[in-house]
Amino acid sequence: METAIVVGNIISNGAFIGATAFFVKRWMDRVDKNTEQIYIDRKADAKTLADDLRAATKEHQVEIKNTTEKLEGHLDRIYEQLRFANGRTAKIEGGLNTVREVCAERHKNGNGGLRT
Repeated sequence: METAIVVGNIISNGAFIGATAFFVKRWMDRVDKNTEQIYIDRKADAKTLADDLRAATKEHQVEIKNTTEKLEGHLDRIYEQLRFANGRTAKIEGGLNTVREVCAERHKNGNGGLRT
């Protein structure tokens, strides 16, 4: 009779271990499936994000190019005005230097610029 009890215990423990193994395997399969799905979802999200960033980058490149062209146009006009201003300044400085030389010449004579 003791042998029957021992055999019965072995069978019941074996059944319990088998059922536990079945449910653990089932749980691990679900975890693996969820992990794979998460990986696939992350990969798809990363691709979508990369595509969005590429599109945004292209838009910004176009905006920067347009802004650069506008600024270059403004700078060209500023440089043109500077050339005109520099030419006028040179003429004024030339005239001013002439006046200084004339004044210096007159004062050099010692009569304060009065003609006698």
